[in-house]
Amino acid sequence: MADFTTQYVPVDIFNEVPELKALLAFEEEHTLSYSGYFRIQASGQDEIDGWFAEGDARRRRLFVFGANVDGSWYALWRFPDLSLSDSPVVYIDSEDNGSYVLSNSPREFIGLLCLGVDELGWSVREAGWPTQTQTVDSTKFREWASATLGILPIENPEQYVLEARASHPDFETWLNPVPATSSALSARSLLTSGISSGLPF
Repeated sequence: MADFTTQYVPVDIFNEVPELKALLAFEEEHTLSYSGYFRIQASGQDEIDGWFAEGDARRRRLFVFGANVDGSWYALWRFPDLSLSDSPVVYIDSEDNGSYVLSNSPREFIGLLCLGVDELGWSVREAGWPTQTQTVDSTKFREWASATLGILPIENPEQYVLEARASHPDFETWLNPVPATSSALSARSLLTSGISSGLPF
């Protein structure tokens, strides 16, 4: 396994992935509730370090770019033979209720965001994709994604996510068990409580 402690660490994830850079600009310009509880989290790489024990090289393979208000994260799972633009997007549940591969790339993840589902991670875990009434904000986002990036909502999202997980079947095994060190757990607890209390992130 490659040593990711010193390799494959981008200076700025949003400049490395054009679709995420565009999504960040959209959110900063519009400040809309455009896709459920999802929000860009530009400081995510600092916070994912609290998940792993000191010196665990796995921390350098996850690059957080988004979060829910409950403290759950959306991240790129990096491989040595893939660019960040081609890396799968994973959901990391803040309460260890299930963490999964969601899409094969950031571009396809935005196609999932276009569905307007409140919580993508919950939808995967519960195998339920509720039909969403499109709001003014979510409609504006879908129009932007189509016009700016050429991205449309993913058709048959349940089947799509199953196929994406099958393409990267070992994420849950790779991620868990989480090192049960007091420092890692303390950092993670502080992060979760801070986001849950409504602190900015």
